[in-house]
Amino acid sequence: MYGKIKVLIMLAVMPAVSLGAAELADMSLENCIAIGIKNNIDIRKANISVLSAKELTNQKNAQYEPGIRYSVSRTDSQSSGANPIYGSESRINTMSLGLNKKLSYTGGVLGLDWKNEKTDSDSQFLTFNPLYDTELTLSYSQPLLNNAVGINDQKTLKISKMNEEISILTLKNAENRLVNQIEKAYFSLGYAVEYLRAQKESLDRSKELLEINRKKFKDGLLEEVDIIATEAVITVQEASILLAEDSVTDAKDQLKKILGIPVETGCSFATSISTKVKHVDAVEQEVLDSALKNRPDYRILENMLNIDSISEEISRNGRLPDLALVTSYGLNNTAESYKDNYESISSRDNPSWYVGLDLRITPFNRLKNSLLRQSGYTRQITISQVEDKKAEIEAECRNIARRVNTQYLYLKAARRSLKLQKKKLKLEKSKFDQGRSSIQWVLAYEDDLSNSNVEYYKALTEYHKALSDLKMITGETR
Repeated sequence: MYGKIKVLIMLAVMPAVSLGAAELADMSLENCIAIGIKNNIDIRKANISVLSAKELTNQKNAQYEPGIRYSVSRTDSQSSGANPIYGSESRINTMSLGLNKKLSYTGGVLGLDWKNEKTDSDSQFLTFNPLYDTELTLSYSQPLLNNAVGINDQKTLKISKMNEEISILTLKNAENRLVNQIEKAYFSLGYAVEYLRAQKESLDRSKELLEINRKKFKDGLLEEVDIIATEAVITVQEASILLAEDSVTDAKDQLKKILGIPVETGCSFATSISTKVKHVDAVEQEVLDSALKNRPDYRILENMLNIDSISEEISRNGRLPDLALVTSYGLNNTAESYKDNYESISSRDNPSWYVGLDLRITPFNRLKNSLLRQSGYTRQITISQVEDKKAEIEAECRNIARRVNTQYLYLKAARRSLKLQKKKLKLEKSKFDQGRSSIQWVLAYEDDLSNSNVEYYKALTEYHKALSDLKMITGETR
């Protein structure tokens, strides 16, 4: 699935392209599906939504990237009324470098700061002039209540990843529905083509019979009314062919519309419907289990419910006071050169440390309490949506399981009927040739065969459509 998603994402950022002659020469079902996916606007939007969701996840992960601070400054000060002891002029050059990183597994912030400062002054209080001051400090801040061990950050990141999965499921759902539309339109076109073929075959048989009847009429074996009856049937069949040709054109136009191809584009559709079908025993409970496991729209709601539950947990934790443990350990020295400072720091001669608690409280928590209640209401709404969708899927699964099984029995009956109609017409023609039957029976049996042929391909088409709906309802990938 994810391999297919990557391909679709690549297509999303590509502009729509015109189809070449090679693509239009053999429009098989697989080619139609590929072209439809490439041209469909909703699929393109869903692809872009996947890319956008991935970027949101990247943004959430960015909070754990290390940060670097660097600053340089120079401060000059003059005091006209100062005495020589305190000095009247001073110049301070400062360079500081800092590194901080948020830890994903604790939620705390680790920092390392390095500071160098040089002071020049005419003050007699300075032990060294110029004076070099160096500090190295390691600090750490750890939340203890609200967002303890970074739980809120981790849950927010989890929500972002679930939203990314929702965008992929939305894409898959759009693809499944489009494939279902293409397959059903393709099978409808196949039926229209087979119906036209059946009408032409029936016309050919009638014309062949007409030639035989004319010879028999010349030989005095048939009445003129038999010739007229045959010609009347041929006239009706020719009119039926015109209607059947219009049906083929309409079916092609409908398929082109779904594929996003201009109606005036010439296409060669390979619309033969395979008569070799494998029976799928649609067991209602198995169909339901597969649908609840694989259906993208149902899994989207399940993810949304999980997101609502996590959001409620975040809101509940957010009501806690902001209490953090703040610690630091530093080394510093003041000397007449940076070299002396570095040697002192390396020897850890002047250590300092700090441990404290930082507490921040919102007395009434009106906003946070409201957010908690709102997240609870949102979760209850989603629970109702999940229950409604489950009931809808259960009804769809019952219907499609019954429909697949019924359509297969209908197909078997239609196939047997077609076989019998062919045999019946053959026997009746044999009787007619022997003078033991009338032309009316032959024409009637010809019509029966034509209707049976059409009914067989209709049953075959409806069975293929039922299987396509079964795949969509159970959420199976093609």
